[in-house]
Amino acid sequence: MESGGMAVGPLAGGVLLEYFHWGAVFLFSVPVMIVLLITAPILLPEYRDAGSGRLDLSSVCLYLAAIMPFIYGLKEWAKDGLHGVPMLAMLAGPAFGITFFVQQRRMDHPLLDFKQLKDCRISVSLGMMLHCTAAMAESAESD
Repeated sequence: MESGGMAVGPLAGGVLLEYFHWGAVFLFSVPVMIVLLITAPILLPEYRDAGSGRLDLSSVCLYLAAIMPFIYGLKEWAKDGLHGVPMLAMLAGPAFGITFFVQQRRMDHPLLDFKQLKDCRISVSLGMMLHCTAAMAESAESD
């Protein structure tokens, strides 16, 4: 089903851009969202794991502190070259990432359970998803 959306989406967007203002592209999803908002509570049962812990906000903050500075540093490096601020941001991200990793390993109910990566089905699937995403991004960039 996703492949169909990947094929039809650019075509529908192109038709909308050909005949309407560019903002009309965003209006294309409004009917879909209305249907989803009406049918989702009926068709999608709510699931809550009784054994899961509460959301740990310190884990969320550490995760964001690991990802955001690194992305910022990469973007600034690409824009202005590698100098002080992007370099510090790209060093701060992994430092927070290591702290996040150590914290998650010690928790009873981690935000991300790194022990699951020992299962080769999960680790290979995630690796392939990363590889395919990078390949699609490279392909889109070269066009």
